[in-house]
Amino acid sequence: MVYRKHNNNNLSLLGFGFLRLPLLSGKPGVPVSGDEIDYEHLQTMVDYSIENGINFFDTSHVYTDGYSEIALGQALKKHDRSKVYISTKMTAGRNRTVDEMSAIFDAQLERLQTDYIDYYLFHNIRNQSWDSFKQSGLWDFLCKKKKEGQVRHIGFSFHGTTDLLREVVEEYDFELVMLQLNYLDWIMQSADEQYKICAEKNIPIAVMEPVRGGALAKWPDDINPPKNEMSPASYAIRWVASLPKVVCVLSGMSNMEHVRDNVKTMQEFKPISDGEQEFIDDVVRKHLLMDNIPCTACGYCVPHCPKKIEISRVFPLYNDNIRSSRWTSLWLISSEDRFNIDCIKCNQCLPHCPQNISIPGELEKMQASLNILQKENRHYFTEYIPHGEVILYGAGVNAALMLKAWKSQGLHAVCFADADNAKHYTRFNETCYEILPPLEAISHYPNACIYIALAQNNFRSAVKYLIEIGFPEERIF
Repeated sequence: MVYRKHNNNNLSLLGFGFLRLPLLSGKPGVPVSGDEIDYEHLQTMVDYSIENGINFFDTSHVYTDGYSEIALGQALKKHDRSKVYISTKMTAGRNRTVDEMSAIFDAQLERLQTDYIDYYLFHNIRNQSWDSFKQSGLWDFLCKKKKEGQVRHIGFSFHGTTDLLREVVEEYDFELVMLQLNYLDWIMQSADEQYKICAEKNIPIAVMEPVRGGALAKWPDDINPPKNEMSPASYAIRWVASLPKVVCVLSGMSNMEHVRDNVKTMQEFKPISDGEQEFIDDVVRKHLLMDNIPCTACGYCVPHCPKKIEISRVFPLYNDNIRSSRWTSLWLISSEDRFNIDCIKCNQCLPHCPQNISIPGELEKMQASLNILQKENRHYFTEYIPHGEVILYGAGVNAALMLKAWKSQGLHAVCFADADNAKHYTRFNETCYEILPPLEAISHYPNACIYIALAQNNFRSAVKYLIEIGFPEERIF
């Protein structure tokens, strides 16, 4: 593991963010309640992380209504407290009394099972919250806690404008700033200017959203990926880790695959080369051409929606769909069965979005698109699957949704997947779909079409495999 110096602390260049956690459902995303968290899996992930050199863990009292801190406290209990660094935060409270701040702080210590916090941050400074922070007395409160030894360092996380950042770094002597940095926001959200401001003030930077909520964990379509074993996420993490003022790159890891990939990236860390930067510049150009919603799936908006719309899951799904027309059937099922997007435009979500997204407006655009796609979807099945039989190649969550959609339209759908995906078969067993090995599926349904529900990176190899075993190319979608 690579380490970088912050005062007298050696911080692991890779940090573990406790916003996105493993869920019992197996789905990606931010847990809405503590009951959704897979604590056993999380313990294994934390143990592996510490064994491989990670020592920085970040959470907040608002993450999953405090259950993130509980989960972190439980996971670290078996480890040497003096060898890890805990970062947590407090939100703004204009009228919050010292007693109320003390109650929140004491509850955090209890949940985290510790008697001190290494890095205590103002949480989510934005243009809308900055005045509240200044009036709250939080700075004086934390300075007192620092003198008492219950806080070691004071910092802030930031989601505001560049001009506001200049004001913030002049107001208080912060020791750490947590910035949203990644190679896409470097262009889209003036992250380059924000990095420069903090560098000029000599404030060390911890990076959040290096993979932009998963948006940079896959290459755009029409990109020829590098011919190596490094994942798209590893490129994104290496890119921000190559910035000299960065002391820690936080990654929200939802499974052991994420942990292993990130650990490998930092154990074998090499700064981004000039050739790799040219490739990343091309990736950025492709992203800028997409009509993506700039959602990082943080989930801050979700608890404030009276209609209980899963906004932080709907928007990433939308972004995945617009990458390729292959996903139109997923659009249908996501709107009609899995997700509710019946927005009433109350705007209660807007103050809580760090990305300043016009959430009601984007949901309205999504609904209009879905209305069109529902018609196109029915035509698609009539035109392209005339025999009413379809074989699905894939075993992920998206594949399961597709099978459900097809069954509702009267199609006889079966699925198969390669051996590496066999562990995912359980989600199909639960819905009683027929699961067959590839050759058996093709021999049983010689007139079927095959619909490939794999990530774009694996799509070409899947097509090649099907052609090699003799399946007609014109019936592969």
